[in-house]
Amino acid sequence: MVQHEISPETLTKLLQIAKNLIARRDLDGVLHDILQSSLELIPGADFACVFLYDAEDNVLKPVGGVGFDMKVMKQVRLRPGESLTGKAFVGRQPILLRTPKEIKAAQDNLSPEHDNLVREAVRRPTNPVRSSIAVPLIVGQETVGVLVIDNYDTDRDFNETDLAVAKALADHSAVAVANAKEHARRLAVSRDLQKTLHMQKQLLANLVSEENSLAGLARTLWRQIHGSVTVYDMSHRVLARVGEQGDIVHSYPIVAGRQVLGQLVIGGKTVGPIERAAIDQARVLFAIELLRRQAVEQERLHSQSDLFHRLLEGDQFAVNALIKSYHFSHPMWQMVLLAPWGQSTLPDRLLRPLTEWLMSHHVPYTLMQNTLVAILTEDIIEQWWNTLEAYAAFPRGWVSIRGETYQHPQDMPKALRMLLSVWRYLQHFPTVVPPDSDSVDARNFPEIKILDALPQQVQDEFVTKVLGPIEDDAVLITTLNTWIFSNRSFSVASQRLKVHPNTIRYRIEKIAALTGTDVNDDREMMLIRLACMFLALRQDIS
Repeated sequence: MVQHEISPETLTKLLQIAKNLIARRDLDGVLHDILQSSLELIPGADFACVFLYDAEDNVLKPVGGVGFDMKVMKQVRLRPGESLTGKAFVGRQPILLRTPKEIKAAQDNLSPEHDNLVREAVRRPTNPVRSSIAVPLIVGQETVGVLVIDNYDTDRDFNETDLAVAKALADHSAVAVANAKEHARRLAVSRDLQKTLHMQKQLLANLVSEENSLAGLARTLWRQIHGSVTVYDMSHRVLARVGEQGDIVHSYPIVAGRQVLGQLVIGGKTVGPIERAAIDQARVLFAIELLRRQAVEQERLHSQSDLFHRLLEGDQFAVNALIKSYHFSHPMWQMVLLAPWGQSTLPDRLLRPLTEWLMSHHVPYTLMQNTLVAILTEDIIEQWWNTLEAYAAFPRGWVSIRGETYQHPQDMPKALRMLLSVWRYLQHFPTVVPPDSDSVDARNFPEIKILDALPQQVQDEFVTKVLGPIEDDAVLITTLNTWIFSNRSFSVASQRLKVHPNTIRYRIEKIAALTGTDVNDDREMMLIRLACMFLALRQDIS
C-alpha cells in the first residue's frame, strides 16, 4: 500500500545512515547516529531509546537516548517480556502501538518502580504516550537489544510506514551495535594484554634484581592488583608480605610440577580476570624463586657440611671459611650438639623449628652422624637454650650437649672433636645422664681432652693396667660409669640402672676387689674414670 511505502528521500537517508553506521567503531557514536536518525526519519518522534541485552544479569539496559533524562533512565532494568520493550525482545518482531489504550495494555506488566522511573525520566508524569514503536535489534539468531521510539507531544500517530522505516533503521543498527561491541571487546582484550605484558615485565624485572626477589615480586603484584599479598612456605612461615589482609581472602598454591612449594594468599578484594592473570604469572615466578632459594640452600648446607667435616681434620681453611661466611665478630662462642638416643634420627617436629631458628639467626650448623651441630656466638647462646627449652615437653628421645666457651676460632676443630667424643661416650653409657635432664655439659668430661695427646697404644696399656679383670665385663663397666657420674651415690646409680641399691653396692665392692682399687680414694677414682673413658672411646677413635 501507498502508506506503507518508504519515500525515495527517506531511502536515500537510510542508505547514508547505513554507510555511516558501518564506518563507526565506537558504541557511543553508533548510538548517537541511531537516535538522531530516529527523530529525523520518523515524523512526530520526540523520544528514542536503545536498550541492550545484558546476558549476565538477564536484563535489558538503556544505553542511550534522546528526549529524556538519561541519568534517571539508566536505573531501569527490564526483564525479557516486561513492558513493550521486553515483549519486542522476546517476540523478535517489531511492534507498532497507535493509541494510548494499546500502549497501556502492552505496559500492563511494567513494574511500578520502573513505571515511576520512566515517568520521571521523560518529565511527563501524567501526559500519556500517543503512539509507540519497539523494534528488536537482531544479528543472525541473536537479539542484542531493542530500539524504542515514542510520540508524546506531536499531533500525529505512528503508522506502518514509520514502522517500516524504524525496522530498516534497526536492521542496520543491529549490525553496527554488534560491530561496535566486538570492537570494544577487542580493544579491552588488547588493553588487558598490554597490561598483562606490563605486569609480566615488572614481575620478571623483580625476579632478576639483586634485592630480595620474593619481596620485590610481592610488591609488584600488590601494585598491580591493589590487594594484599602474602607468600608462605610449606611450613606456613611468612616469606613476604605486602598490604593488610581484609575479610576477602583468596589462596593459591605455588607449585613446580607435582611439588608444592608454598602458598600465595591475596586479601582485601575480589579477584577479576586481569588480577587472576597477574596472580597466575606471579605464581610461576614465585615458584622459580622458591626453587632457586631451595637450590641455593641445599648447596649452602652441602658446602657447610663439608666445612664441618674438614674441621674434624683440623683444616684451618675450613675455620677461615666459616669466619668469613658468618662474620664472627663476637670474641666468645660455643658449640652445641643435639642428638637422638638409640639408632633413631632427630624428630622432625624438633629439627624443623630449630633449623629455621638457626637460619633466621644466621648461625652455622650442620647435620652429621645423626646429630645437629651448631656454633653459637655469645650474644645468642641464651636465646638458643630458651628456644630448646620450649620443646622440653616432647617425650624424651634426644640429648643436648653444651660445649665449652672459646675465644679463638682456631679452637673450632678441638671443640667439635670434643662434642662428638662426649656423644660417643654417652651412646655407650646413656645412664650417666640424669633421667630428669636432656642436657649435658662437655666440661664434665675433661678426660676426653687427653685423648688427642696420647697414642692409642698408651691408652690401651693404661686401660689394661687400671681396669684389668673387668675390662670385658659389660655389666660391671656400665655400673662403674653410672656410679661415677652419679657422684658415687649408690641410690642415684640404682635409680638410673633400675636395680636395688644393694646390687650397686655389691658390684662396686666386686670391682674394687678385682682391680685392687680403693673406691674412697679420689686419686684412684680419677684414674678409674679416665680408664673408663678411654675404654668407651677407643673403638671409635681407632
